[in-house]
Amino acid sequence: MPDLYGQIDEIPVRLKGQMDLSELPQLTESPYVAGHLPPFLEAVEDAQGIAPLKVQGKWLLAGDRFVMDSGSFGPANCHLTYDGIDIDLQDAIVQFRKGFGYRIQGEMALGESSFHIAGWSDDEFATVSVHANGKAQLGQLMDLIKAPSYLKISSPEPRGITLSIRKASNSLIIECNAEINEVTIKAAPWFGIKGEKGNSLFLRIKRALDNKDMEGEAIVFQTEGFIGSNFHYDKKTDLIQANIKTPKGLAENIELLLWGKPYRIVAGFACDLDVSIPVNEPGKINVFGRLDGYGITFRSKQAPTIFKTCQIRVEFKGKDIYIDCMRTELSGTPVIVSGHIKGWTRLAGRIAIKVEQLDVALAFHRQCQSTSPTIQDLLSMIPPNTNIKVDLNVTTTYYRSLYLGQLEARLTIKGGNLYVENLQISSEHTRIALVGYLKTNPAQDYYLGIYKKAHDFPVQDLFQAIANEKPLVEGSLDMEALLSSQGKQLKNFVNNLSGQTNFVIKKGKIHKSSLLIKLLDFFSVQKIFVKEPPDLSKEGFYFEEIKGCLEVNNGVVHSDEVVMKSPVFNAIVRGNVNLNSGKIKADLGAQPFVTIDSILSRVPVVGYILTGKERALLVYYFKIRGHITEPKLSYVPLKNIGRSVLLFFRRAFLTPVRIFKNIAKFAKELSKKGRPVPLSKFETPSH
Repeated sequence: MPDLYGQIDEIPVRLKGQMDLSELPQLTESPYVAGHLPPFLEAVEDAQGIAPLKVQGKWLLAGDRFVMDSGSFGPANCHLTYDGIDIDLQDAIVQFRKGFGYRIQGEMALGESSFHIAGWSDDEFATVSVHANGKAQLGQLMDLIKAPSYLKISSPEPRGITLSIRKASNSLIIECNAEINEVTIKAAPWFGIKGEKGNSLFLRIKRALDNKDMEGEAIVFQTEGFIGSNFHYDKKTDLIQANIKTPKGLAENIELLLWGKPYRIVAGFACDLDVSIPVNEPGKINVFGRLDGYGITFRSKQAPTIFKTCQIRVEFKGKDIYIDCMRTELSGTPVIVSGHIKGWTRLAGRIAIKVEQLDVALAFHRQCQSTSPTIQDLLSMIPPNTNIKVDLNVTTTYYRSLYLGQLEARLTIKGGNLYVENLQISSEHTRIALVGYLKTNPAQDYYLGIYKKAHDFPVQDLFQAIANEKPLVEGSLDMEALLSSQGKQLKNFVNNLSGQTNFVIKKGKIHKSSLLIKLLDFFSVQKIFVKEPPDLSKEGFYFEEIKGCLEVNNGVVHSDEVVMKSPVFNAIVRGNVNLNSGKIKADLGAQPFVTIDSILSRVPVVGYILTGKERALLVYYFKIRGHITEPKLSYVPLKNIGRSVLLFFRRAFLTPVRIFKNIAKFAKELSKKGRPVPLSKFETPSH
């Protein structure tokens, strides 16, 4: 019994009952109870459920306040919303004992995440520790723990996770181990990684509660290897400083947003890098250290890429990138790259590209395929503020089976465009020069100027390379050509081709020409020759010379005069061939070597007798029509021949003139239009 006459300082209190959680807001506002409740309860909304409650303590009369000595709170099934996140608790119990703090355990569900939780706190909630084990929707979990805004995590479904949260002094420490199969982690607006099967993530974050600064480490464990990083985030400067290190890492699904285009990267690598990253200013990134990569492949739905199973060794010094060696592939051709580049969003520097062998026919064919990445597509990968000099060297250049020689070029990549300042391919018999540009900025556009010169070149090699079969013609070729092509896309190169070509083929043979066979058959039927002409299938048709000038305009080849001289007959052709459709439309005049007297004494004259001051010639006129691979030859009777055709044959056979055109004149026309010409001031084209 208390002393009824003594002074009473406190009253013992015991409370047992049930609590309606919907009244939790009033409880947190009570001056008698609020001091014994965790601060986070103030952010709880829409609490629902009934929970048994036990409280034991004393009421201090002097201070008119309640002091709790022990208590328990056990919601078997309740729902609440915390900071916008729905939370369900089952079989939970919270216990308190003065001097020993709070204990909590139970089952918790956060949206699609579910955990078994256990935790402890001191009496004043100054030190808190919570451990959770279960399956988590990682994105929701990151929102709950107030992860920094630049760190975004998402997964298609909950993943296994062990999570530990400790609050002490002025910091919050979070540690977790999580399965990250198909989980996407974005550490900045332009960088992310997607986990593969068997991958797991260890993450430790220490966060200062006063200024929100963070530090920690992250390790991605893989089937064979790991990627580790220590980092520090300064909230005031919005700057991440990190060390990324791994002796053997495999990044199977890294996402990079480069210059507005998303890329997926697969790569094996070893690295030791110190990185300074302003979160929203990728142009100010500084990187120091080395990286060795292998099997690096970039993939993108929006833009093709040259990075396919490439190997690379790079040294970083701030914004300077020193490429010791990079082996990659372009249009199926192995390429070695080295050099120095400075900057991230504004690239500048010089690189050297070396290729052992290059088949320009294969590369050009792939450029024309709609499914293959074009050079203009690849240029779109490069930031517009770029100025990189490129030295290109190809040891051996081919056009299919045709050897062209060594290729050397000086190129510039600037403003999203490629400028060919000088490209030379040279061998014993040929020289090719090329200048021009391929543009993507402000719009797709290209121009190429090509100069080619050949001397004593085996023309059969050229025909075999172009037709990819047994050559139609053999002989020694002298040639000079100046061609240009301009348009929007390089795949329309032939459609837009224009220029001039002078050529002479000497002392050669024609094999299995359907056109020539038809012509000789016509002469045989007409009994023009006393002696049968040679069998083309065995020996070929020998000629002394074929020469002419070809003019090209928008993919159509035209000639006013191509002349063939042979011991059997001479021939002159004029007309055009459409390179796009392969259709030919031409006139052919043939002059067999027979005397007029002999032919008049044997057969009726079905040709045309052309007379000059000193001689008379017998000429036959034919039309050539159809596809160039199988043209049709039709004889034109005398009554159907036009006067202009007769005058042309008279001049061509009786008073031949120089048929070569002045290519230098065409070069001047290009220069007047502001087009680069692949000729130096020291060389003059043949006339």
